[in-house]
Amino acid sequence: MGWATQKNNLTKAAAIASVLVLAACGGGDDKAETAGGSTEAAKEGGEQTPSSQVVANVNGEEVTIHELNSELSRINIPADADRQAIEENVLRAIVNRKVLEQKAVGAGLDRVPGVIAEIRRSRSTLLAQAYMRSQASGAQTVGRQEAEKYILDNPNLFANRTYYIFDAILAPSDALPEEKKDAFEALGNLDEIERQLTNSQINNQRKPYTAFSETIPSAMQEKLPELMRDRTVFFVVQGPRTMITQFQESRPASLTGEEALRIATRMLQGRNNRETMMKVQSEALEQANISFNGKFASMTKNPPNLVDGKLQREIDSSVQQPDTDNDGDGAGAPGSLY
Repeated sequence: MGWATQKNNLTKAAAIASVLVLAACGGGDDKAETAGGSTEAAKEGGEQTPSSQVVANVNGEEVTIHELNSELSRINIPADADRQAIEENVLRAIVNRKVLEQKAVGAGLDRVPGVIAEIRRSRSTLLAQAYMRSQASGAQTVGRQEAEKYILDNPNLFANRTYYIFDAILAPSDALPEEKKDAFEALGNLDEIERQLTNSQINNQRKPYTAFSETIPSAMQEKLPELMRDRTVFFVVQGPRTMITQFQESRPASLTGEEALRIATRMLQGRNNRETMMKVQSEALEQANISFNGKFASMTKNPPNLVDGKLQREIDSSVQQPDTDNDGDGAGAPGSLY
């Protein structure tokens, strides 16, 4: 699951986390822990939300303008859109969610172990993300001179940037043993390869694609001159799928002037942000008092990385580590070249 999807799910969870976490972690019959209980407690304590900030009321639980604005900030609203209609639809969605939240609490679902774990997980992740974002201002700002030097030092990303067109066939990786790859490479004809795969009843899909030079994995970049010259097929393994690929043509797509400066600045700033976030995370770990128990007792706070590649990325994504790679200068599509 990608971060955009995860963020969307967490956003929805965040609205209920502050209410439900107390309910999930507390005792059995405390009414202040039910949905709407926090509102009643606030009223009894004299901390009532100003009426000008309340945009809806759901069974005694207030929906504030801040909640509405928070949800609106996650939507890309066109300049010519009917904002009132959008706001009404978003507010209606919030109300619908709160109604279901209250029903869930009334049914005791906030005390189901799996739900408790998810609420705690969402709260933990959101707070970790918030802390990392709060520290992002410590990243060094990129100056024009630094960006200009980066452009000169990386001609393949700027002056010599190229747009490539490839033809490809997607097929299951387990259906392509080394001897079959060797045979296909010797054949060097995607039409014939497609025919052989189909005749062998191997699922396949013809899927041409394009790529800019900066998005092509480094291993593939090293072989590109040979692939372009000989028009041989090559294999990009992406877990359970493999792309049988053949170069078709290339076109200049240079980046110059202010556009190049803007992109170079963004890429360098992204790198600085990542380095800052890694430092923040490392310092936080060093300052923390951490112990591991049971079969994990021999672990240390900063062990060597025992898992590499795609699996490690999936672990990081699943545990929802703070997202610092937001600059778009990655190595391109995941996969290893064979």
